[in-house]
Amino acid sequence: MRGNQFIIYLPSSSKKLLLYIIDEEDENINGFLLGFISQEEPENSYIHLLCIEPSLRGQNMVLKLLDEFIKIVSAKGCSKVSLICKPSNKSAIKFYNKHNFVPQKSDKTVEIGGINVFKDYDGPDEDKIVFYKFI
Repeated sequence: MRGNQFIIYLPSSSKKLLLYIIDEEDENINGFLLGFISQEEPENSYIHLLCIEPSLRGQNMVLKLLDEFIKIVSAKGCSKVSLICKPSNKSAIKFYNKHNFVPQKSDKTVEIGGINVFKDYDGPDEDKIVFYKFI
């Protein structure tokens, strides 16, 4: 990263959202967020992918993308953001907890390492944490 960062929002439809964080000087894509608004429950939005160039982590880029996503979906009437995370991704878990995302608890979750986990969420041995935040 050499220049200033800016976010480009490319709406692919009224329900799908794609945000990029780009370096102004070299025009590299340094991160992106792919999210959507539920078609069946339009008050709910979901972050499907949130990625930052590994060498640039710790520079608040994730927070910039997350804040922009929340601003956009709030303006579209959403009151909740959800996302999934692997239980092994300790840095992401710490980040989401710090920014007031809550691990979902239900009769389908088990507690592993002090956090609620959906066993086999994406198939055998594909456990996931479902985080949510009211906005």
